[in-house]
Amino acid sequence: MNADLDAERAILGCVVLSAGRVLDSLNLTAEDFHAPQHEELWTVLSGMVAAGKVFDQSLVLANMGDRARVLAPALIECMQQACIGPAAQWHAARLRQFTMRRCIATASAKLTMIAESSDPDTTPEELAELARGQVDQHVQRQDTDGAAFTFTDALLGTLERWSTPDTDVLATNWHDLDEMLTGGLRPGHLVIVGARPGVGKSMMATELARNVAPRAGVLFSSLEMSYTEVTSRIAASMTGVPLATLTAGRARAEEIDKLDTLLPRTADWALTIDDRASVGVAAIRGRARDLTRSQRGLGLVIVDYLQLVTPADRHAPREQQVAGVSRALKLMAKDLHVPVVALAQVNRGPAQRGDNRPRLSDLRESGAIEADADEVLLLHRDEDGEHYGELEVIVAKNRHGQAGSAFLSWQPMAGRIGNLRAGAA
Repeated sequence: MNADLDAERAILGCVVLSAGRVLDSLNLTAEDFHAPQHEELWTVLSGMVAAGKVFDQSLVLANMGDRARVLAPALIECMQQACIGPAAQWHAARLRQFTMRRCIATASAKLTMIAESSDPDTTPEELAELARGQVDQHVQRQDTDGAAFTFTDALLGTLERWSTPDTDVLATNWHDLDEMLTGGLRPGHLVIVGARPGVGKSMMATELARNVAPRAGVLFSSLEMSYTEVTSRIAASMTGVPLATLTAGRARAEEIDKLDTLLPRTADWALTIDDRASVGVAAIRGRARDLTRSQRGLGLVIVDYLQLVTPADRHAPREQQVAGVSRALKLMAKDLHVPVVALAQVNRGPAQRGDNRPRLSDLRESGAIEADADEVLLLHRDEDGEHYGELEVIVAKNRHGQAGSAFLSWQPMAGRIGNLRAGAA
């Protein structure tokens, strides 16, 4: 049996003998007690500590209400086997160990059910991610999950954050855009970058990967471009060798010398390019979850682009398919605690209106995408007007900041998007 009932009794008796003083230091929850009566006793004791009530054996019985008659024999046994001093911590560690064993057993049983009852059309990648999800859900102990806070507690825990820069925010290195996004990309956020084909979505994605990779792990899920195309864009941006030259394979000797410098400059990057053309969110999440366990970890996921992601239900109407992908990407961002930047196509609305400026409603299957996104960035370029050479990033939705526009420099021959603001790098 994956339990130690003697240790459970020793712990419960110790809590009563210490008048509840040791309870918080034990780092236990009700689920750490295998015997139902012990779990119930722990709940009673925890409630008394939280309420600041006075302890002794008779007062504990009084707080059991109608359950006192049933639980009294168990409490007497616990008092007879109560431990004291450092032994309490040893017993508590033992209980946590058995809790882990029970969780593993539960996860194992659910994995068997998944293997035997899953849809025959489920892909191996989806099955693997379902399995990982079950293991993480049942094995990774999250002491804060389900926690509830009074406003006073929440305020005390937040006061310092308001005066301290949030180090979890991932700067894009485009300063005007970072300013509008209150510092950059936030963990758990889904950021949609929308534009018509050819406006600059993929270039913005590769430039974002280049900007972030020296500082944090990046997963670039490229459903449209091959890894060689992604690599060529980044190389052109970093060296100034024209992208067309790299694409055609016509680099001259002096250009090859520039390209050779990339190896030492990028040796410590944690940029992973996944160029599988047919992939669902489960497979992307599986790859991302693996990277979170790597030495450099994971700081950002980029998906190019949302409408190409294979839906979980291939038989559902298209709008439901896209809604499912959008929601799954948002859940992935929250689950992995990283920003997810997903590119998205917009419809022909801008061209039909004549101004060529995209709006939120122009996102294809926009209802679900707009609802799930924390930020929506729409790209616009004036190819014929006075602002040629600029890329306008329209912040159409910003859950934690202002809407408006940021302007970046647009250098397509070099595959580069840079800052326009004076003095910016």
